[in-house]
Amino acid sequence: MKRLKNIFFRKKIKKIPKNVSSKRLKKNIALVNQYFPPDYAATGQLLDDLTKRIATKSLNFIIFTGQPSYSYDIKEAPSRERDGSRLIIRSNTSRIFPRTIKGKTINSLIFSLNFILKLIKESFGSKIDLFIFTTEPPFMTFLAYLVFFIFRKPFIFILYDLYPDILVNTKTLSVDSFLIKFWRFINHIVYKKSDNLIVLSEHMKSKILHSYKNLDEDKISIIYSWVDAKIIKPIPKKDNFFVNDHNLKNKFVVMYSGNFGRCHDIETIQESVYQLKNDDDILFLFIGSGPRILPLKNFCKNNNLFNVTFLPSQPLSVLPYSLASADLALVTQLENTDGTIAPSKLYGHLAASTPIAGVSSSNSYLNNIICKNDFGKCFRNGDSKGLSEWINYLKSNSSEKLKLGKKARSFLLENATPEIITKKYLNIINKSI
Repeated sequence: MKRLKNIFFRKKIKKIPKNVSSKRLKKNIALVNQYFPPDYAATGQLLDDLTKRIATKSLNFIIFTGQPSYSYDIKEAPSRERDGSRLIIRSNTSRIFPRTIKGKTINSLIFSLNFILKLIKESFGSKIDLFIFTTEPPFMTFLAYLVFFIFRKPFIFILYDLYPDILVNTKTLSVDSFLIKFWRFINHIVYKKSDNLIVLSEHMKSKILHSYKNLDEDKISIIYSWVDAKIIKPIPKKDNFFVNDHNLKNKFVVMYSGNFGRCHDIETIQESVYQLKNDDDILFLFIGSGPRILPLKNFCKNNNLFNVTFLPSQPLSVLPYSLASADLALVTQLENTDGTIAPSKLYGHLAASTPIAGVSSSNSYLNNIICKNDFGKCFRNGDSKGLSEWINYLKSNSSEKLKLGKKARSFLLENATPEIITKKYLNIINKSI
């Protein structure tokens, strides 16, 4: 075991002195994320915006990603696409199997193998100075260690979700299984070797420090997700074509928009839908896809609920209008996911000046950020009655809805605009190159 640790925990390579490395003006950053536009996956959209803002003539991005799998209108994108200082390389093997748990896992494994082959091929023509990895696919730490072992280059890790903790908390895998233990072992290695770990909330940072001992706390950075408030903004219903197209004008719209993932609380929402079924003024609008949307649809169908509308994920051009059509936004996470996720769907609603109804445990990041900044109200998992009563209250108190909405947008403008976030990422990147 001692010999094994000596192999894995090698000393980090020394960085090239700045006065030497500066001789080569252009720096190449390799970014790896399975989803990227024209996909609608939130992480891909955020990384697309970020790399556009950072890429310059002296800072190039080589983006390794997959073909669209979360897009319902665009099925194929160029396998190799040049966009200014960005080169986007897409694998066509990451969506072969259906989007079940097993199918997504196999697709991710195939994507990973394809990425390694493409990276080796690309390295002959481009010297890569820095790698940026994310948790898409979830087992990216295995890839990160392999890439580091081969190329010996500095790397940054963006942790959108904490794996394998999510798999344990959702009882997908046992905490005592060999895979979970080995996964955490590799995580520990990669986290120690990384130049920086970027997480989305204080809760995620605390969980990492608790789970992985002897990590340098100073290299774990908290950077929120973000939204361009110049694009996503309040739009009066009378001027919103989305409202007219979907007959929302005379409705109090309670919206859930985004991924219906395994970590999101759908049960509390569906019970609230049932409790408010006789109120013709209230409409629950569900936009998006994911493994938990089918049970929600079946519940509504089996209980003859007609106060709901289901729509697919909306194109980016429509998103500002769909988000602005909501009177109240629902953002949820299951009780056993504290510290492992930080729902990015929150920020689009903040930009649109929409009050937030958060459903989570009292210790969650979601509960903390909503209550601390007073742009909505929080409900414990299972408190559908409290949620229903507050929906009715907001429907009858437009001044309160307006006040909460203004606080929501103010928080975003002060903490999570592209300009603020880009500056933070650039600072980390410049320290790592």
